[in-house]
Amino acid sequence: MPDGATLFVNLASSQIYEMNASASRLWSLLREGRTVEEVATAILDEFDVSPERLADETERLLREWAGAGLAEPVESR
Repeated sequence: MPDGATLFVNLASSQIYEMNASASRLWSLLREGRTVEEVATAILDEFDVSPERLADETERLLREWAGAGLAEPVESR
C-alpha cells in the first residue's frame, strides 16, 4: 500500500476502500470536526494541488463517501 494510504471497511456492506494520502488526510481532518474551509486550507498547505482541483476532488469524494454510507452531510457551524 502506498505511503500515507488508508484502508476503510464499510462493515454494513463489507466493501473495502483504499484512499491515497490526500484523501486519507481529508478524512482525518473531517473526523476532527474541521469545516470544509479549514480542511481545504490544511490540504493546500500540505499537498501540491491547485485550489480548483482540490474543490473538485473534495466534492467528488464527499459525494462518493456519502453514497457509500461512510459519511453524511452536517449543518455548517
